Amino acid sequence: FVNPLLSSKRLLKVLMRQVVLSGKVDASLFDEVAATELSLPAAFMGWLRSEVGWLAHRHHDAPILADLTCPVQLVHGTRDLVVPVSDSQRAAERYNLPLTQLKGYGHWLPRQAPEVLEQHVHNMIALS
Repeated sequence: FVNPLLSSKRLLKVLMRQVVLSGKVDASLFDEVAATELSLPAAFMGWLRSEVGWLAHRHHDAPILADLTCPVQLVHGTRDLVVPVSDSQRAAERYNLPLTQLKGYGHWLPRQAPEVLEQHVHNMIALS
């Protein structure tokens, strides 16, 4: 599967800015993504298409949160257009989990705020 967006660097930048929604992402990220050749297994690509297509069934991880035995903290960008913050809010309330909302960040937190996520991991380790 080859994504046609990867053939247009300009279109790729527009798409990624909509998903990531942050000026904090270094411009080199676009070059990195554009240079990546997607050679992913067909089964994974089928699942991915089922998640993001118009007729997507949308996999929800919230029900498994109650089964986790390790400390869990939800961290969500307030400008995430892919997964609404309300999903994390509902999961936090339902399973009594801490939720940190990062204002001004979008969907790709590990790229946008790696130091913030690292601090949350350290805090969770300290609690366990």
